[in-house]
Amino acid sequence: MSTNQGFAPVAAPPKPYLICSGKVTNISEAKLTAGATETEPEKIQWVRQSFRVEGIGASESAFYSFMYRPEWFAPGFAQDQIGGTPKQVKAQQFIYRRNIFNKDAAAFLLATVGFNQDQYVELAEALRTIDTGLDEEGNPTQDYYNAITDVLNQFCLGNEFGYTLKQASEKIGQDENGKAIYAKKDAYDFDEFFELTEKNIASKQKRAEKAEAGTVKFLIEGEVAF
Repeated sequence: MSTNQGFAPVAAPPKPYLICSGKVTNISEAKLTAGATETEPEKIQWVRQSFRVEGIGASESAFYSFMYRPEWFAPGFAQDQIGGTPKQVKAQQFIYRRNIFNKDAAAFLLATVGFNQDQYVELAEALRTIDTGLDEEGNPTQDYYNAITDVLNQFCLGNEFGYTLKQASEKIGQDENGKAIYAKKDAYDFDEFFELTEKNIASKQKRAEKAEAGTVKFLIEGEVAF
């Protein structure tokens, strides 16, 4: 095994899968990640914003790293317009479906409006109407990203939704065949989002009850208004 480190890393102890409810209470300003380089020519530059999801009751609080590309909010944009190399397209489609829209699973933005479809549509329309101010190099200005943050704050703060957290992992090296090796971290990542309906809550609670002791924790407390 090749880990590319001086000493062998030690994985963190197992952490239980958490079933929670919460709401977004803070959204950071937009920051750009590093883009392509000579050594990483296919690296994508993202816009990244940190959403604090505050757990209700016993639920765990966590930060969600919300990433997007500015063209995704342009009027008339569709998923099939995502371009680049096959690797870049695959990466962008994954993040788009995870964060913006997915017909098969709940995207993060849908969760942040409390699964209110009308508010979700209004959020999309508000983002699309922002004037994309460009700098001398043809890139969106900070004022544009600030306007996006204002819209996100308007629509996404304070709406309750369900979410699950799984133990995070990190790449620590690769084996002799070049396959990535991962180790558990002492932290959580978001796994999925769900609407706080009676049916969904009952299903999640049943999952926790059927799981091996200590592996899944159901942390949704009290009554939820359906």
